[in-house]
Formats: sequence, C-alpha cells, structure tokens
Amino acid sequence: MDTLRRLEQPNCSERTVKRLVRSIAIVLGSALCFSVGLADTATTAPTKELKKITSKEYARGQLTVKNYKCLSTLYGKESAWNYRAIGNLEGTHQVYGIPQGKSEWLRTASPIEQIDWGLRYIGHRYGYTMTHEGKQPNTCKALDHWKRKDGIR
Repeated sequence: MDTLRRLEQPNCSERTVKRLVRSIAIVLGSALCFSVGLADTATTAPTKELKKITSKEYARGQLTVKNYKCLSTLYGKESAWNYRAIGNLEGTHQVYGIPQGKSEWLRTASPIEQIDWGLRYIGHRYGYTMTHEGKQPNTCKALDHWKRKDGIR
C-alpha cells in the first residue's frame, strides 16, 4: 500500500511508475502461469504412471495405416529407427537421427521431435495427401523416391 501512496506524490517520476508497473505485471504474469500449470497438473494427473511412448507408436498415431507402413519401411532402411544414428560418414554432409536429415539440430532432438521434423520435411519435399483423417505427408512418395535412388524395386 505504501508503494501506491508514493505513486500519488507529485515528485514520483514517470520512469519510476513504469518500472513499478512492469514489476507488478511480471509478478502477476508469473503467478498466473504457475497457477494455471498447477491447475492443469492437478486436473489431468493420471492415477497410474504414464507409459512412455516409442517413436514408432508416436508416428503410428500421426498417420493412416498406409502412410505409416511407408514411413516405417523408409525409416527402418534409413536409420533402423535409431534416434542416435549418424549416416553418410564419408560424405560431405553427415545426416542424423531417425529421418537421417542434414540438420545438426537432429543430433540433440528427442525421438518425438525427430519424427515431427521428418514428417514436416516429407510434406515439404514430397507433398501431402488428403485422407479421412486430414492432410498427411506423402510418405509413400518419399519411400518410392528412396527406392528409385537406391535401385530397389
């Protein structure tokens, strides 16, 4: 309350008021974020321990059966679904992770982040297909390209 009374005094500078208001806003914002996070945890916390989802299970949940089969074959050949895989060791650009992308970021990304990155890359590079579930990256076109490139039929 003393702080508010000091603001009413005529010798209080505009800079002081702005600093005080900014501090109050930060404290209130932090308190709101913290309380929302606690409320969310309290209402959605399961009674049993959550099972960790594998990268394959995550990918399966993102795609139709057909698109997942193509992706599973592609990633099985590229990295054997190993999120720590490093390829093209003798080439000019090494490739990393499950999708074997050139991005250095993939070296430290989680398996789920790598799947998301790979699906975005496939969509950008090979386009999307419309399914009953919505728009999905064309993983079968990506697999066909991989097969042609490596001479596999």
